[in-house]
Amino acid sequence: MGFIKTIMSTREKVIIRVIDLVIIFAIVWISWYWHGLIIIKKNTATSNLFSDSFIFLSRLNRVSLNSLDKLLSQPLPQKKVLFVGDIMLGRGVGNLISKYGEDYPIKNIKPLLSQVDFCIGNLEGPIVKDVPKLSSHSMVFAFGTSSLKFFSSANCKLLSLANNHTLDMKKDGLEETRGILNDNGIQFFGDPLKCNSDFIVQKDNIIFSGFNRISDYACPDKSIIGTITSLKNNNPHKFLVVVMHWGKEYSTSTTKEQRSLAHKMIDAGADLILGSHPHVVEGIEEYKGKLVFYSLGNFIFDQYFSKEVQEELGVETVFYPKMILYRLWPIQSTSSQLSLMTKEQANNFLSKLSQKSSSDLKQQITNGIIKNSLQY
Repeated sequence: MGFIKTIMSTREKVIIRVIDLVIIFAIVWISWYWHGLIIIKKNTATSNLFSDSFIFLSRLNRVSLNSLDKLLSQPLPQKKVLFVGDIMLGRGVGNLISKYGEDYPIKNIKPLLSQVDFCIGNLEGPIVKDVPKLSSHSMVFAFGTSSLKFFSSANCKLLSLANNHTLDMKKDGLEETRGILNDNGIQFFGDPLKCNSDFIVQKDNIIFSGFNRISDYACPDKSIIGTITSLKNNNPHKFLVVVMHWGKEYSTSTTKEQRSLAHKMIDAGADLILGSHPHVVEGIEEYKGKLVFYSLGNFIFDQYFSKEVQEELGVETVFYPKMILYRLWPIQSTSSQLSLMTKEQANNFLSKLSQKSSSDLKQQITNGIIKNSLQY
């Protein structure tokens, strides 16, 4: 489907320019604040300093945007959504939560999670009332209803069920999961086998859809493309998000099949694509003005065997009337507990990410913020 490029009015250009100035102003202030913290707290861990700075930046942006809202009489921003990767709350993670509490995995980043409207992740397994006894090395996952406290603590109000583990407790387990989520006010989208539009969620002007594509047995390209085409044709003025479960596990490189399908989905009407399943972070591509985050890596998992499986990417998507800002969160996991990377770690992580991403995005990825125009 083709799109007519939006011609911005002078007023809209001024708005975007002011936003740019706010970001520059925030970066200057964060540099000053960082320097001050280093002097005052010489013995404080660098990761804590970076977290403090991140919180300060978020507060500064919020105050600035509130001022802009009053000045311009226009809602800015409209919505802030955080996308994260795979969430697995069993095995070792379950043991840690039982010992230290449901907010153990996200304790260090909880203040940041509360500043978005909600977060969205891939639920890598079913939630059931009677969890069978599983070994610490089991590849069959199941989480108890106590895990619902984690989602509340993490501000995760929307989950994808389109993956290869939500059927680990068979069809009855999947239906029980849906019922439990519904009863507790947690929305979900996607299905492990179906790739039609039966399981979508719409929030305001955004449609969320998900597909399990670790093989083409249940969801061949033709079916996925047909569903996206239908969704876009019926909702031409809505922003269509597609969450994919695809790719090769533990590979930081995207496959030819992923790239081909991503391009077909965007041609069919997808406005944003985000992936999971590889358990490591893969590159970001810009295609026809739309972004593809091929894999966000893990979010909550008990994998510790390599540096790559403990490096994660959160994507804070800030919706404005005519523009989207994608703010990149470089996250690290230690014993299944998350924290923002230190300044040096974040710089190295984003630099490596930029090298395996679209060349046009290199500078923006390195800076941690990607600006994208709305095209519907």
